[in-house]
Amino acid sequence: MRKNEGITLIVLIITIIVLLILAGVGIATLTGDNGLFARAKQAKKETEVVQEESNTILKDYEDKIGQIVNENDINDTNQESTLITSIDFEISNIQDTKLECTINAVVDNNSSILDYHIYVEEDGTTNKIAKFSNLNIVNIEGLKNQTSYNIYAIVCDIDGKFKKTKTKRIRTLSGPLLKIISTEKVSAYYSNISATVEELTKYLFDGNTQNGGAYNGCLIGSGNIIIEVGGKIKIYAYGHGYSDSAGNTGKRLVIQRYNGTSYEDYNVVQTDDTGEKYELTTLEAGKYKLKAEIPYVSFDEWEIEQVN
Repeated sequence: MRKNEGITLIVLIITIIVLLILAGVGIATLTGDNGLFARAKQAKKETEVVQEESNTILKDYEDKIGQIVNENDINDTNQESTLITSIDFEISNIQDTKLECTINAVVDNNSSILDYHIYVEEDGTTNKIAKFSNLNIVNIEGLKNQTSYNIYAIVCDIDGKFKKTKTKRIRTLSGPLLKIISTEKVSAYYSNISATVEELTKYLFDGNTQNGGAYNGCLIGSGNIIIEVGGKIKIYAYGHGYSDSAGNTGKRLVIQRYNGTSYEDYNVVQTDDTGEKYELTTLEAGKYKLKAEIPYVSFDEWEIEQVN
């Protein structure tokens, strides 16, 4: 006689009961007073409280600094840092809407410094931009072009005391330090096909110093680039190697300056195609035409430095 195989009714009922018990335990774990949901809500609440406390501390800290900032000097010896011997700062890379400040503090131990502050006040107004950082290099953005500013720095020590610099005065430029105006037979590949101004600007200022050869760099054959310079600058360059039947890269670059009616010879500089950074040239404010003396001249990247 053949025996019947399968799940009996009793086994099925027991299985369902076990599953219900497990489901109940799981639901309790998620939704109980000490469940995962409750603990998640509590953690979120605690995080919000900590954030509020941090914001309050930060505001009090900034208010305290603001009291010192509103004074011409730190005359209160109780406020002045004894851990910081002296401070000064340098202003560099002045452009139309931004600049860079490097704060130099003399201390016995660098761990004595808590943070660095830069204050930029628009000349003749109460408009002020303030920024602080854990690093001694502070970038300031959001300035107006062709505008004079008064700038000073404050360094805070670990005891909550400060040292303040004298005020320096600068004026922002009328536009970018260097702007590409037009191109003619300058390409990212073939010398007889012009890249647009937008394409060339992207190639030269994309931060990529090794664009993979002529495919994504700047290649000047028989054409030229016209640029406009907003102030005295140095141009640093990286160049790639390229050659065809017309010649190879690494040739001299002819620089002509616009005198109001035509372009006249200004300088001739040697270029490099090894991919290493080198100083290309120094230019005053004005408009320039750049062309290869003999094809080709190549650039993967340009870096611009403001010269005071």
